[in-house]
Parts: sequence; C-alpha cells; structure tokens
Amino acid sequence: MALTISDEGLENIQLSSEIREKALQKAKEGYVMALLEIGEISSGRAAKILGVSRIKMI
Repeated sequence: MALTISDEGLENIQLSSEIREKALQKAKEGYVMALLEIGEISSGRAAKILGVSRIKMI
C-alpha cells in the first residue's frame, strides 16, 4: 500500500535518507495504531504489520 501526503510545506524540507526513513516508520506506526484504535484491524494484525509481538501491541 502506498500513502501519499501532498503538502507544499513538507515537500520543500530537505531530509537525509535516515531521517526520512525514521519519519516514514513513525507515520506507518501512527496509521496502524489509528486503524487498531477504531477497530479496523486486530492487535494481532497490527503486531504483524509492525513486526512486534502481539503482547507488545496490548
């Protein structure tokens, strides 16, 4: 799945690849946690997507 965020202010920021990857990982975590919170995915599925144990998700 690809998520595109169009924001002129964000497009102009120069980031190193390391910082960009960290930001993308945080965005992924936030998206998955939002889906979990509203009941669209289970804690097991969220854990699998994020590569952590189900216990950690609870």
